[in-house]
Amino acid sequence: MPASAAEGRSTFLKLGARRYLVISIAMVAARIAVESRRVAHAAIAVGACSEVAQRLTALEADLMGQEANASLAHVVQDRHVAGLTPIGDVRADASYRKQAAREIVARALARLAGGAKDIAA
Repeated sequence: MPASAAEGRSTFLKLGARRYLVISIAMVAARIAVESRRVAHAAIAVGACSEVAQRLTALEADLMGQEANASLAHVVQDRHVAGLTPIGDVRADASYRKQAAREIVARALARLAGGAKDIAA
């Protein structure tokens, strides 16, 4: 594990029918490192919306240099989650999973930037 992986703040959000012991509808792990009030490093991965968890590298690139405040949540666009290939099942259909992934990524970024209270997703 590179030392840079320990820099900054990180968070994990999960959307599911219950908090524990349930397969997720969507989940996100996110980490940002801030220098001079701007995003210097970002790592964002979405799980339960593809065969394996996927990094959102285009979003990570778009976050670089952005001011680290609540507006980070507005950087997230549909194109950032377009590569996700969620399944539809009894928990949620594929389009809902993709919308949910976008929303919880935005919430994670707002949380990391200190612009939102902890929201149970």
